[in-house]
Amino acid sequence: MTKMISILGFGSISGCLSTSNENSPIELLYIMTTNNSEKKQKIDLQLLTGGERLFTKTIEMPPVGTDNSEVPGTTTASQYMFVPDLENPITEPVLRVRYSNTDSWVETELTDADHRHVAGIVKLWPQSPELGYVEYPKDPDGETGEVEGAGLTASEAKEFVDSYLEDQGDRDYEV
Repeated sequence: MTKMISILGFGSISGCLSTSNENSPIELLYIMTTNNSEKKQKIDLQLLTGGERLFTKTIEMPPVGTDNSEVPGTTTASQYMFVPDLENPITEPVLRVRYSNTDSWVETELTDADHRHVAGIVKLWPQSPELGYVEYPKDPDGETGEVEGAGLTASEAKEFVDSYLEDQGDRDYEV
């Protein structure tokens, strides 16, 4: 019994020693919206910090399977990426989304991320939107040299964003 208590005590202490700091500012690298529905979807998207709204966007997404010839760019027509116009990293960020014809919001706290560089991911399904995030570490793991999660470091993710936006062309689904 004594052994179990000491193991449990150590587990609690090790959780406190995590390199993650929920109060550290987060750099939101981009937000990617994907419509997985067979009909056009219109959403309201908000980013909050400390309960205050930083921005609101209304986005209208074409249905999955829309031909690329109908919209500018060469990326998938039912996907849209944008980079939020934020001057500095933010603390306590909450991303939330709803279908424009509903009152209920779906939200995710970006402070749950272990790394301080993240991307918001919005997936639109027929029943309701789904929110998540992808984390990008600043550097590869010091011991293994591998990059966990999305497989990119924060600087590589920024290069990906630049490339994606270039391929996305002049697409603008914001209403």
